[in-house]
Amino acid sequence: MELLLLNCPKTEEDFYAFIHPDDRELVSKQLELLFKYKQPVKWDSRFVLKDNQVRYVMNQCIIKVDKSGEPIEVVGTIADITDRKIAEIEILKMNQLLEERVAQRTKELVVLNQDKDEILSITAHDLRNPLGGILLQSSLVKLYYEKGQLEQANTYILDIEKSVHRMNEIITNLLNSHALEIGKYNFEFNEYDCSEVVRITVDTFESQANHKGIHITQIIQLFQLHIDKDAFREVLENLLSNAVKYSPLNKNITVNLSFTPAGKLRVEVQDKGPGISVEDQKRLFGKFVRLSAKPTGGESSSGLGLSIAKSIVEQMHGSIWCESIEGVGSTFFVEFPVHSPISQ
Repeated sequence: MELLLLNCPKTEEDFYAFIHPDDRELVSKQLELLFKYKQPVKWDSRFVLKDNQVRYVMNQCIIKVDKSGEPIEVVGTIADITDRKIAEIEILKMNQLLEERVAQRTKELVVLNQDKDEILSITAHDLRNPLGGILLQSSLVKLYYEKGQLEQANTYILDIEKSVHRMNEIITNLLNSHALEIGKYNFEFNEYDCSEVVRITVDTFESQANHKGIHITQIIQLFQLHIDKDAFREVLENLLSNAVKYSPLNKNITVNLSFTPAGKLRVEVQDKGPGISVEDQKRLFGKFVRLSAKPTGGESSSGLGLSIAKSIVEQMHGSIWCESIEGVGSTFFVEFPVHSPISQ
């Protein structure tokens, strides 16, 4: 800390000329206290030197009075504390940044804790149903097997298979959601014929769709795309799964693979389901979302499929959105950058 030497101001106006405009009110109040109580005062402020350099200073003043208590002289010192003040400001900024980071981390931990509770709730609820079904169906298999009614026993074995597939889907969705969230989802990009991936994926849903009298129409162009085949297929599976789940009996689903004028591969999955309300559309791609519309065949949903699809698409530099009209149906769009369509 050094004493700051100034040309001694001859008037009050000269003195205030040194003071930073934002600090003049503070200085005035301190001097008022000095003259009112006749006690020493001390404060920090800023001075502006003639070269426009701003310095932080510590001011100390005492007032001398005569025998009757009238002021006769003011004596003061002005010490340069710029280095100390800058260090204090930096520490304050660092503390504020640290507080913001702590607040953000606390918020993230609260969300993670809520997600954990949600995962436990969904796991307990969604896995309990197929597990209960397996227990019942396995006892029926045993009963019919002992009676020699193998055809009936085989029917329940198929039901057990479906329950196991459902449990596997729930667990896979939970694991994939967590992997995407922490950046541990492994992408392997290569050149693939996307039309073949679409055909294979649609084929896996034919049986489920036929069970509800739903026909899946494919309108497909051939495309070569640098993509993660398994991740691309998972996106399609989530979209097709929802389309089949929410479509009424005996309706059509259309899967369209095309090349846009903007030079992108576009996948459209269109259903004739109940549509999605405007309110539901706002939270459609969130985690653990339960929509007002219900699956038409009593199917269950983890509420993670669209969230996973969105995360995968965005990490592959694509985009995903939905257009829907209540009572008419929904169309989900996925677009990826593409080199060019394969020659026919």
